[in-house]
Amino acid sequence: CRLLPGSIFVRLRLSKDAPLVAAAYVASARIILRLSPTWPTRLHRLTAYSWDFLVQCIEPVSYTHLTLPTIY
Repeated sequence: CRLLPGSIFVRLRLSKDAPLVAAAYVASARIILRLSPTWPTRLHRLTAYSWDFLVQCIEPVSYTHLTLPTIY
């Protein structure tokens, strides 16, 4: 994924990567929620990101999410 190396959030700062990070989070959430299809045609059309392209970004985004501290 072109978001690595380095922190996703540090590199994000109003960059062109913001839509990619958002799409990767949506795809990651759909996986966690076991929604099918994981990346429907409508999301592909809305974001212009194919599933094949997003797959490489989902793991780093998911890892970042899992390592963030939980705030209650």
